[in-house]
Amino acid sequence: RQGKTGSPKGAARIVGDALATLRRTRAATGARPLLRADSAFYGHATVGTAIKAGADVSVTVRMDPAVKAAIATIPDDAWEMIEYT
Repeated sequence: RQGKTGSPKGAARIVGDALATLRRTRAATGARPLLRADSAFYGHATVGTAIKAGADVSVTVRMDPAVKAAIATIPDDAWEMIEYT
């Protein structure tokens, strides 16, 4: 990116490039990369790029009505515990 710009501008390309580099350098590990991002990167382009590259995604977003409705559709047995180290 050149000059002053908002955080998400060009994010999909940056994420795609980073995950491609990671894939080349850590191909033998078999571990899935994790993209963690704040709400500035909450959009189809960035998240879709990460998922297409085989990454898991965690994005912190505002709990607006659409997000709450989407969460309500997730079955109780689909949730996974996060183990913090």
